[in-house]
Amino acid sequence: MTLDKIRGKTFLKRLKEEECLITKNEGFVVAFMAFHSYFYGNSFIDLFSVDPKERRKGFAKKLMEGFEKVSPTNKIFSSANNSNLPMQKLLI
Repeated sequence: MTLDKIRGKTFLKRLKEEECLITKNEGFVVAFMAFHSYFYGNSFIDLFSVDPKERRKGFAKKLMEGFEKVSPTNKIFSSANNSNLPMQKLLI
């Protein structure tokens, strides 16, 4: 999985702050999320990505379910573009 420059910086910052989760398949990272807890004192997922070759296999759902269990706050926020229907469905 590769990251563009902006997403890579965000992910590395969250990694240092231990504010990220990953999902692996056969030893390879196939999905990751980065979050923080300073959105009005609630968790906010600001970066969520699944390897294009691994989409529609349940990795995003697995990652989200894992985050719901370990989120540092009871409420979780995120946003998705109008054109990103799969992410919208995941967040509902």
